[in-house]
Amino acid sequence: MELVMGVDGGSTKTHLALADLGGRLRAFVQGPASNHESIGMQAVRRVFEGMAGRAFRRAGCGPGDVKAACFGLSGGDLPEDFVRIRREAVAPLGLGGPAEIANDAFL
Repeated sequence: MELVMGVDGGSTKTHLALADLGGRLRAFVQGPASNHESIGMQAVRRVFEGMAGRAFRRAGCGPGDVKAACFGLSGGDLPEDFVRIRREAVAPLGLGGPAEIANDAFL
């Protein structure tokens, strides 16, 4: 299975969607805030891991099936924010392709 992942993470909620390459929604999950400035990076990692796990179970897939991902996150403002978010919260997900990380206002 080849999937794309989209994450909209904010100060009050986080949405995560998995879609196949034909655009069919395979899973959608809602979760709590994921702004590292307010909850800390380890909490963001736990939010992403929990939500991704639920989405993978619903879609019947694993992290290696995600061939591309886009994370639009509040609190991601500076280049060093994106480096830290990638290293501490996105890379541990073990996705099978590249992940773009941007401020949620730009998505």
